[in-house]
Amino acid sequence: MAKEQNKGQSIPVSINTFHKGMNKDISKYAMPADQYYDANNIRIVANSGQEGAALVNIEGNDHLVNIPDSPAVWELRLNPNLDLDGVVWAFTLLFNAGTWGTFEISLTGTGGNPIRTLASTLEDTLLGTWDLNGVPLTNPGPPPFTIPPSSQPDGLEGFFYIFDESSNRLIIWGKPVESDFQVFPNSGTNYNGSQVQQISAPIFSVMTLAGVGANFMTITNLAVPQSSLSIIGYASLREQIYLFTTNTEGDGGPGQIWRLYVNPSIQSPLGITSYIECVYARNNCMNFTKQHPIEALGRYEKKDIQSVYWTDFYNPPRKLNVASGISMSTPCAFLDLAPKTGFSIPVLDRITIGGSLNAGLYQLTYRYKSSEGISTEWSPLSNLVPIYDALDDNPYCEIIGDTLDTSVTPTIGKETTKRIDWTINGLDTSFELIEVAAVYKKDDIPANDQIFIFGEYINGSVDLTVTLTGNEVEIPITAVDFITGLGATFEKVKTLDTKDNKLFFGNIENSTFIVDFDARAYRFNAAQVADLDSVSEASISVSNIPAPGTITPDLVPETHDCINPFNDENPTTNSNWFTNDQYQFQSDGVTLGGEGVNVSYQFVTEQDVGDSQRDQPNTDNAYQTFYTDLSCNVYNTSPTVACFINPAAFGGALTILPAFLTGTENLGIAVQNYEMNSSFNTMKSPYKWSLYGSYARGEVYRFGIVFYNNKGQASFVNWIGDIRIPFSYSSGLGTPLGTFAVSNWVPDFTSPTYSLYTDNANTAQSYQPEGQIRLNQIGIQFTVDLSNIAPEVLAGITGYSIVRCDRKEKDKSRFGTALAHTVDRLDMRGSKWNSLSPPANYSWRVDNKQSVLIPSTGNLALPCGGNGLSYCDGGPGGGDTCDMPAWNDATWNVIAMNDNPYWVCKTRKTELLLYGALGWHNSDLTEEGNLNEGLETTFPIKKGDYIKIDQVYFPHFNATMGLNNFAPTSTGAGLPNGYYQKRANHWYKYYVGVNLVGGIFGSVQSTQIDYSNGVIANNNGMDPANNRYSLEWGTWVPDGGYIENTSVPSLQWPFMNVTNPAWAGLMDVMNFPNSLSYTWMWNRPMSIGSETLFLRFEEDGKEWTGADHIMGASVTTSVQINPTPAQFQAVPTRSTFSYERYNTPYGGPTYAARTYSEYMSTGHYVPINSSSNLNAPFINSVFGGDVQCQIFDYTQFEKNWGQTDFDNYDSITASGGSGAPEDADWGSMRACMVPLECHYKNILWRHGYHFSAKATNSGSYPNTGISLHDEYLLNEAYNAQNNVRTYFPLPLSFSRGDEFDTRIYYSQTKINGEPSDSWSVFLIDNYKDVEGVYGPINKLVTLHDTMYYFQDTGFGALSVNPTAMVQAADGTALQLGTISSGAGAFIQSYQYISTQFGSSQQWAVTKSDNAIYFFDIKARKLFNYSSKGTTPLSDITGLHSFFTDELRGDVLTNDNPIMKKGISSTYDPGNSEALFTFHDAGYTRKYDQTIIQEDLTGVTPNRIVGLVLRNVPGGACNPCFNTDCEEFAFGDLASFDFIVVNNILVNGKGPFMGVIVGKVGCPNFPTPNPNTFNWQAGDLLLWIPEGWNTNPGFQPDNVTFDDLWAMQGTMQIANMECGIGTKSTTIAYNELIQGFTSFYDFTPSIYITTPQFMITPNTQNVCESDIDIPGWKENQLYLHNVGAYGKFYDVIYPSSVTLISNLESAATKVFDNVSFHMESLWEVGRAESAIGNQSLFGANRITGLYSGNPNIKPIDIKDNTFDKIRFYTDYQITDYIDVTPGTNIKKKEREWQMAVPRNVMDENIQDADIFNVFNYDASRQHKDRLRDKYMLIDLIYNNYNTEVGEPRNIKFVLHYFKTFFRPSYR
Repeated sequence: MAKEQNKGQSIPVSINTFHKGMNKDISKYAMPADQYYDANNIRIVANSGQEGAALVNIEGNDHLVNIPDSPAVWELRLNPNLDLDGVVWAFTLLFNAGTWGTFEISLTGTGGNPIRTLASTLEDTLLGTWDLNGVPLTNPGPPPFTIPPSSQPDGLEGFFYIFDESSNRLIIWGKPVESDFQVFPNSGTNYNGSQVQQISAPIFSVMTLAGVGANFMTITNLAVPQSSLSIIGYASLREQIYLFTTNTEGDGGPGQIWRLYVNPSIQSPLGITSYIECVYARNNCMNFTKQHPIEALGRYEKKDIQSVYWTDFYNPPRKLNVASGISMSTPCAFLDLAPKTGFSIPVLDRITIGGSLNAGLYQLTYRYKSSEGISTEWSPLSNLVPIYDALDDNPYCEIIGDTLDTSVTPTIGKETTKRIDWTINGLDTSFELIEVAAVYKKDDIPANDQIFIFGEYINGSVDLTVTLTGNEVEIPITAVDFITGLGATFEKVKTLDTKDNKLFFGNIENSTFIVDFDARAYRFNAAQVADLDSVSEASISVSNIPAPGTITPDLVPETHDCINPFNDENPTTNSNWFTNDQYQFQSDGVTLGGEGVNVSYQFVTEQDVGDSQRDQPNTDNAYQTFYTDLSCNVYNTSPTVACFINPAAFGGALTILPAFLTGTENLGIAVQNYEMNSSFNTMKSPYKWSLYGSYARGEVYRFGIVFYNNKGQASFVNWIGDIRIPFSYSSGLGTPLGTFAVSNWVPDFTSPTYSLYTDNANTAQSYQPEGQIRLNQIGIQFTVDLSNIAPEVLAGITGYSIVRCDRKEKDKSRFGTALAHTVDRLDMRGSKWNSLSPPANYSWRVDNKQSVLIPSTGNLALPCGGNGLSYCDGGPGGGDTCDMPAWNDATWNVIAMNDNPYWVCKTRKTELLLYGALGWHNSDLTEEGNLNEGLETTFPIKKGDYIKIDQVYFPHFNATMGLNNFAPTSTGAGLPNGYYQKRANHWYKYYVGVNLVGGIFGSVQSTQIDYSNGVIANNNGMDPANNRYSLEWGTWVPDGGYIENTSVPSLQWPFMNVTNPAWAGLMDVMNFPNSLSYTWMWNRPMSIGSETLFLRFEEDGKEWTGADHIMGASVTTSVQINPTPAQFQAVPTRSTFSYERYNTPYGGPTYAARTYSEYMSTGHYVPINSSSNLNAPFINSVFGGDVQCQIFDYTQFEKNWGQTDFDNYDSITASGGSGAPEDADWGSMRACMVPLECHYKNILWRHGYHFSAKATNSGSYPNTGISLHDEYLLNEAYNAQNNVRTYFPLPLSFSRGDEFDTRIYYSQTKINGEPSDSWSVFLIDNYKDVEGVYGPINKLVTLHDTMYYFQDTGFGALSVNPTAMVQAADGTALQLGTISSGAGAFIQSYQYISTQFGSSQQWAVTKSDNAIYFFDIKARKLFNYSSKGTTPLSDITGLHSFFTDELRGDVLTNDNPIMKKGISSTYDPGNSEALFTFHDAGYTRKYDQTIIQEDLTGVTPNRIVGLVLRNVPGGACNPCFNTDCEEFAFGDLASFDFIVVNNILVNGKGPFMGVIVGKVGCPNFPTPNPNTFNWQAGDLLLWIPEGWNTNPGFQPDNVTFDDLWAMQGTMQIANMECGIGTKSTTIAYNELIQGFTSFYDFTPSIYITTPQFMITPNTQNVCESDIDIPGWKENQLYLHNVGAYGKFYDVIYPSSVTLISNLESAATKVFDNVSFHMESLWEVGRAESAIGNQSLFGANRITGLYSGNPNIKPIDIKDNTFDKIRFYTDYQITDYIDVTPGTNIKKKEREWQMAVPRNVMDENIQDADIFNVFNYDASRQHKDRLRDKYMLIDLIYNNYNTEVGEPRNIKFVLHYFKTFFRPSYR
């Protein structure tokens, strides 16, 4: 027991101290002496630090500054589409500034920039004559317009303006409303900022622009003035604070950002200087609302880059660079971290000399950038642009250049002299900068793509030309970064924080872009029915399609497979394909294509010039016969250019395609005009190739449509269809037969016409040998109708693309076309076979009476060309007989060799050779450009593959290309002179399509196949049963290669890729050594075959017997009746075949399979913008395929120069013989040119040595034996696809909900000053998900280098960028580096600290330097987390019961303190206090109101008791009064247009039911004048009607309305249960004492806290009775810890504390006296704050002084102490005692001493409420002393000086409190 000596006696005394704070939980018996029970507006540790653990009243807050009305903001913009060069312009600008007046200026000029000129006059009035209200402004003097400062104000006047040169914009706005009145120089007019706010639209009264009209400027009101602004968030950035404001409470509306500067250095009698300025204001694009508070942070990078980042869980996360004065000009689109815009596709303009680009493919892309470093997504990529090292002057020959050095190989990435120019149209000029990047493909491997940024342009025009030379500085971008772009973009983010220079987002909603659009287009048969099959559902037949633009339900369920049976031509699975499943038309049944609700398509072609061919006249200008005649007269047509192709025009009536293209071409998209630049009209042209990639005939491609939103994001792909491309023979409405053929021969009808033959009807068939070969590239014309897209979705779409799946090898059913050649069997027999020395099998690898297969070559000994390239034995039928000697000509009998060792059998019907680009094979793969891919390399030939005839051709033929020089001196054995010349070099151009009606017989059904221009022309031929040859086996055979039949069971004979043996006639002209005899001729083939594809048909399949349409001497052989002229019997025909395979492409045709598809670009992009006509369908063509139709040239066989194991003729001489010819004089070379469909490869960009590149510039053919066989060299880049970006459909199991409320994303790493903001880039995989069972992430906060996340019922720590540590020898930890790697690894893991407690409220989490404080509303507990772990502060330090009892309403479920529903919190570092303010509402509670007036009116049964109520003085904040005037409206009682209140007690009696009628003092209930009742603003009028209180449901048995009526004149207290308004409470936790200290009477909606200051808006409870205005001004900002004590928001509140004296609590005590040590300190010079200088930047203040100023000496006021003291026990009370120093309290020895008054409770009341004043009887005699086991003491200090009506400004310091007592012995 504490005892105090008093006159020698020991007097019990209880001493209360305070250093452990407030405790409302512990029993009154057990309350420690160093804690107290309750407190209000007190603090234990003052900020001066001199009082230690004493109790002090707190300093209040003082008005700092008002948030002004926001300014009006106007934008003047130059029309970017105009070219004003040399144009005369003039305008007069009227600028109305409201009451200020009208500014006016007239300007004129020629060319230049009118906006710049105007801006110059704003900066310097000497440059223009300004009038104000018609009076010229006199110079010198500052202009009315000024550029805003970037930091502190400098006394600028008038308007602000910014000229944005990059976009030719002028932004003008006014100053804040609280600017000083200034006098404009010499104008005689006063003006101020409040008038500036009201600037109305600038008006151009006169505006002319010669030649182009007047609209060269647009004027936009970006922001209108807004008042009554509320703060909804803030960010601090060094010394400056940025405030986010709005006055919108509903859906998003206008918003503003303000810079608030409070000077912390001024701590003197001058006070604290502050100013506020608006740095950004916009109308609805800000979309701010008080319903969604803002969380923000600041980042200082350098002087001109200081940014604030914010999120509100309503809009996308945003950013603004607030460092520069030009922030007001930032377009709204730049605020989003993923800004919104639209794109166009870069268009190739020109490829020219003047650069150093490496050979390969290039694409261009661009993105917009703001000066703040915010970047958009990258635009769609341009089409692929090829660069090769050659001048574009030869459309067909070698692309290495004009060199003939065939040893030159194409270097991958070889430097060229070229550059590329692109044009970008329709730019969004609201962005300041455009950054451009290129994709470089040096090969066809996407992983090797090189992507780099190479330029940045000022965005000043709607069109831009971009040049790539190869000399630029390149900034590499990884493919992942490019493809990802901005990565994840977000529609909403709840919380953000930063760590390790990365920005973190928690609880996000991704902006997954889904467009509900039925893009499916079905295909119909001739009966106009579409059959849609399904694997798992019933098939659906569709017989009609709604008209375009009509909104109808889907005809077919979204998930239906929609399989078109036309796509399955496999006879095993669809035997009736040809007869039943020709679903290939639109709904009309005749137009090839497809049609759906929103999308339809048909097929189109683009024609190239392949070649031109013409006869050469003889000496008398008569045309020679095109082929050799029976007399062996030779037609010698020479190539006009070195590469044997003549694309030039020629005379005659033929309308030919131009060989060179001029003008522009587009694919139906008007804004994409591609210059052709007089390039050649072939696919070698880079311009044409980049546009017209074709699709493979008969192939199935999967197409879809992808949309782009205003962030550049691509939607999921909507499937259009698996579209089978037409066959060569396909035709329909508007599509004649042959339209889709690989080529068309267009004859010149003025050239000679030869009667070729007669058909079975004896009708003459004609043939024109002159004309043009045209190549057909196939595309698809899509019609897309967007009218069925929801308008709100369509508004966000900025473009769309038609995309397709990459046709990989596994997806192919077509591999290209090739020229066919037959196979002969060479039978070895004869008596001399075995006597040869060396034996013949030395070369032929077979023994006597065996055979070897060789390419068919005919009899090369025949005159007149030897039946052309090949020879086959007769017509159809016949067996495999060998009845033709190898040398079957007239000379055979002359030589009289009766024992011929070789016999040629009939042409084989089970083998075939194909020549073409089906596969390229080179033996030396070390040489750059050598390709080894295609059939039998990258994909094997499979049993069951098949070939089909595609087209049948006649050749153009030259018999004497490069004559042999050898001629014998005598004819010898009857040889004609020059006979060897007939074995010359021949070329064949297979261009002319066969026309044949009723011609070729099929092999199985004996049906006839007709041809037109080489294409199958009747159903018999179109039926695959008659035109399909299945393969057993196949392989690629190299030059002179050999196939051993023993390795191939189905191959009866080996195959040798050589021609016939040498001719025996050489015996007559050569002298052979006896030892050699005929060996050298028999062992030596005349020519060596070039590489080819060797195929064998299935043994049980169909052999081709209609041989002539594959390979033959002439079509006349089988059908000719009377051929005329006879020489046409020698015209061979050859067919091209399509190599095909049955397969199921793209993983399957089902809906489920389609969801796994991956799509790529076709180069197609349609921009959609404000000028797009969305009411009309978009119609444009799509190419972008993977094949080209081109002229393929090859050397089928070369002379035998000894390039194989076969010997050459030099050995004869070496062996003693003589007369041997040179190698060049014997044998033959045969070359071919044929139009083929080549897959992937552009053979026109082929390098190396091949037929069309062998000739010299003069056209002669080299005859040297050098580089004999063709090379297949190609820069692999030219095979690359447009696959940098890929697109995907909606996954099968995709959830359309994009909310990931437990996901944390992190950005790229920021480097200060970086040109592009890394905090705007969030890679797709850079996230971490925490456990969802604990609720959403509500807050991220970083403490001590660790980031924490808070969920509803849990919180934990993130392992962010962890480091590996080792221990050094001295025991210290060494950091080795980060251990994070891979996608998302920056957050390596997470660890829960608690899975019981968290925070469901974002704003209920705050932190100090030592701990995180958070309130768990679900548990109703306050925690802190520090290095010591998690501590439930409310449980340990005594507020558990308070939170449990008091928090019962909206605060439990709401998290919006701005709207007074939720919790706001902060940490006040100056006082080491964590502050939590609880805003509660939505529940009922009983409150006492003082009845200040009665009004009883009416008669029974319509009596009404009217009461005017006022809150009990000193009572709790009463929500019954916390209402706005707008909540009350007068109406008749029956309408219930009032607030009904139940359970009303009057003087403790009731309950009754009533209604709050109005709020006295509100406009709808005006205070009477004179106010005889002394009503105050806020008093309530309550009616209690009799009619409402007679119902038994309301009327209790013992109290009636009559009882209430009888209380007239005695009514004092009304107790009501109120459930209206809000109740807000602030509690402080002191970190130093580790305890709660007090409740505070400031309850702001938001705390604005920096290390130096705490600022709050005036959002105090509206329950005070002494306010003089209805409502509070939330735009008033107050600075805390300054000014008068206890004064908050200009209202002075008392400070109070409740103590418990419980020493020896088990004993009953009598409480006699108290004493306490209290100082009352008055600081000399401290007074109420005064408004200071307002001249700085408008709304500026000099506020009150800091306490603790060393220059201010406090004085202890002698007679100042508590104003009221109340003592009470559980059943006794003294009521409040007004303390009067010197009367009922005295100060002795620095202690105040006072006797404890006696109990005032009426002794006759049992179990009465001791706080009910109606239970008091102060006049009672013999009142008893207070006695109990403990006593409570309420101490109240009034911080208001009632005598002088102003604050006391006195700080009390209570050091301790003593209670003297004695034992009670009752």
